[in-house]
Amino acid sequence: MEVFSDTASKFNAVEFLRRQYGFDRVIGFGDNLNDLPLFDACDECYAPINAKPEVKERAMAVIGTNDEDGVVKWIEENAI
Repeated sequence: MEVFSDTASKFNAVEFLRRQYGFDRVIGFGDNLNDLPLFDACDECYAPINAKPEVKERAMAVIGTNDEDGVVKWIEENAI
């Protein structure tokens, strides 16, 4: 049996964090179909090159592979 809230989603999680902490910009990274709702909630969204095709299509840009720390490298290169 799986037990979870019907309001639990990555979209709702981002919206909660945005309200709770007053974030005015949220950047998301995703590689699988369950990350598409996350992308809907983010101001910017990126997918590693080895992500599902549908995720790469929705991303603002495709970054390095997650097998070689693509997200970490993106953050290091783009952090303000």
